Amino acid sequence: MVDSICTRRRLLAAVGATSVSAVAGCSSTLFGGDVEYIQDAPVGEVTGPWPTYQHDFARTGATTDPGPSSDATESTVLELFNLHPDSQVMFTGDRGILALTPDEFGGSYTSFDINENTRSWNVETTGSGGSVTIAGNAAFASTSRGIRVYDIRSGDLCWRANTGSPFLGNAPVFVSGKILSWDSSSVVAYDATTGQKRWTFSFEDTGPNSVGLRDGIVYIQLETGVAAVDPESGDQVWRRSLLPETDQQIVIGDESVYYSAEGGKLYALSTEREGETQWKTSIPNEYGHSLAVSNNRIHVSASDSSDRGVLTTLDAADGSTINIEKHPDGRTSPPIVADGTQFWLGEETLYASDADTGSRKWSLDVNATVESYSSLSVHGSDLFFASRNGVVKISDGA
Repeated sequence: MVDSICTRRRLLAAVGATSVSAVAGCSSTLFGGDVEYIQDAPVGEVTGPWPTYQHDFARTGATTDPGPSSDATESTVLELFNLHPDSQVMFTGDRGILALTPDEFGGSYTSFDINENTRSWNVETTGSGGSVTIAGNAAFASTSRGIRVYDIRSGDLCWRANTGSPFLGNAPVFVSGKILSWDSSSVVAYDATTGQKRWTFSFEDTGPNSVGLRDGIVYIQLETGVAAVDPESGDQVWRRSLLPETDQQIVIGDESVYYSAEGGKLYALSTEREGETQWKTSIPNEYGHSLAVSNNRIHVSASDSSDRGVLTTLDAADGSTINIEKHPDGRTSPPIVADGTQFWLGEETLYASDADTGSRKWSLDVNATVESYSSLSVHGSDLFFASRNGVVKISDGA
């Protein structure tokens, strides 16, 4: 462990940040050459309306918050012109945080207060970013240059490490005071406060695509399987191999890991019986699809060969189809469920359906320009998503 006093110029070069607030007067400590420490991260519990991608580390996309009703209207709460959203909008209290890509050379993380409709801070990065996880007053962001940890009150950088990836669903996982980040070769657990490395889980024959957590077990999605890992030690508990290849995110239910493979097959793998297949079923699209899980229902969004949106509701007990809804504007953005209502954002329309039956309840045409990575999150009775020109709110009181 080496201590050194960093000048502002040296620290700027080291962390790749161009925001003055992100590097203001601090010292740096390196842990094994991989981590650069600047200050303790103000870590706390993972709480709030929508603190990580798809609401929780099981990536269920489900919340007990109600979301809006059929009386909802659209408004813009933060104008951000000609930017590409790279994440869902995450919330802790009334503070929102999201990743943006203004151009091909880098991106930024922006924080705003939903009551003031202005940016609280903006931190630029040299690499593209993805969704964040908020734990207390710390925001953990996985970027193409590794994980970055910010104080959400100011945007100050706390520590950074080399392991990370920038994709929409790759929000770091927080468990027992550790933060898990991953790249194409390994999953690394860091001390969430200091960034000190706690354990590394590597693979000789494959690499991780995503990581989830439920009931005290970490689930690592591989290119052709799933591994269950003890979050305290990093030791493997079990591994299911030889599944069809996938690059889709796993979703973790009460007793199953849902693994959606290329070729249009969805597998329910038992969490109690070492990943044994409970059932498998066909889903509408061979390649692009997203999942949500709530109350013994699996919600699958996909697009068909005519580029129409297809929302399929499955029984989680056996994979049987309960309902199929087709919409004219196709996207594969993940569905979400708010207190019994399934919401899905198409290219021009927001759709609300009964989460139990899958039948349409209402829809709302949106004026905002929906981007490829625009994705819904819930804050109380409001829905939010990042569009081409700002953060949009769908609200009964808009």
